[in-house]
Amino acid sequence: MPFGFERFIDTSIPIDLHRMLLYFVRHGETDDNANGIIQGQKDTPLNDHGRLQAELLADRLENISFDQAWTSELSRARETAEILLSRHPHTPLYTHPKIKERFLGSMQGKQWPRGMKRPDDMEPGDEFQRRVCSWVFSFLDSYAKGNDFSSLALHDPPSSPSLMSHGEPNILIVSHGAWIATLQRSLPAFPFTTLPAVDLRRSCRNTSMMVVRCRPTRSQDMERRELAYQQAKKDWREQKAKSSTFPSLGHQLKDKAEAVLHRSRDPEPSSSIAPQPRRVIEMGWEGELLCWGDVSHLAELDRTQEEARRVQKDVMAQEVADDVAT
Repeated sequence: MPFGFERFIDTSIPIDLHRMLLYFVRHGETDDNANGIIQGQKDTPLNDHGRLQAELLADRLENISFDQAWTSELSRARETAEILLSRHPHTPLYTHPKIKERFLGSMQGKQWPRGMKRPDDMEPGDEFQRRVCSWVFSFLDSYAKGNDFSSLALHDPPSSPSLMSHGEPNILIVSHGAWIATLQRSLPAFPFTTLPAVDLRRSCRNTSMMVVRCRPTRSQDMERRELAYQQAKKDWREQKAKSSTFPSLGHQLKDKAEAVLHRSRDPEPSSSIAPQPRRVIEMGWEGELLCWGDVSHLAELDRTQEEARRVQKDVMAQEVADDVAT
C-alpha cells in the first residue's frame, strides 16, 4: 500500500534538515511521441528534437546543484537524465523499476484512437498509482531516517555523501508522462497543497517540469491534521452522495488516502525483545506543489517551430495560387 507506511524521523538530526526539493522531469521527445504511437514500457530512444529539448532544459537547470538524480530504466528517460547531468558531472544517477511508465499491454507500439476501449492486459490504474506513490514514500522515508538512498537503487550506485549536511537538497527525478501526472493528481492525499499560482490545466509535455517541496510534520501536528482530514473526507462523502458524476479519481484518492495520517505510529515491539530507547518521533509528510508542466525553456524553440509552420503554410498557399493562375 502506498499510503500508510510507518514513517519516523531520526531526532538526532534537526528537523529543518529533512526538507528537500524534488524536480520531476518528463523525458524528451521520441519518434513515437511525434507520430502519436503509444509507448508505455516499450523502450524507445530520444530523437534529435528530444535531445535538443533536453539540452535546453539542461541549460536552464545548470545553476541548480543537484545532490542526487533518479531515472526510469527506459532509455528515453535515462538519456534525458544523462543530458541534464552533463552539467552536473559529480551528481550520482540511480535507476529504479518503479519509476518506469505504466505498462499499457497491447496498446504499446500502436496508435490508439481516443475513446477506443482500452485493453484488459494493461496495468490497472490503482496498481499503477500504488507503484508510483510507494516509491515516493519509500524515498521520503529513507531520507527522513537518515538512510542512504542508494539502498533503493536497482543496481549498485556510485557512492555519494550523506544529504543531511546539505540543508535542503535538490533531487532530480526523470520519468514519464503518465507517471508524473499520476503523482501530481495523488499529491492531495499525501497531503500536499498546491500554490495558487500553479496552473494544473497545463499538460505534461516532453521535458516539462514539476517541482515539489517536501518536509516532515511532527507528531504534535498529526492530531490536528487528522481531525481536519476526517472533516474533509466527511464533506467529500456528502458531496459524492449528492452527485452521480463525481470524479472517479476522487473516489480512488480519498479512499486510499485514509491511512496517510493515522497509520503513522510506532510498531509494537516484539515481546521477546527488550524495549529500546526511542530515537524517533511519529511523523507524516507535507509540502507544496511549486510548479507544474513548466516548459519555459522551450519557449524560443516553440516560437521557431511556429514560425517555420507559418512559412510552410504560406509557401503551400502560394503554390496553390500559382497553380490556379496557370
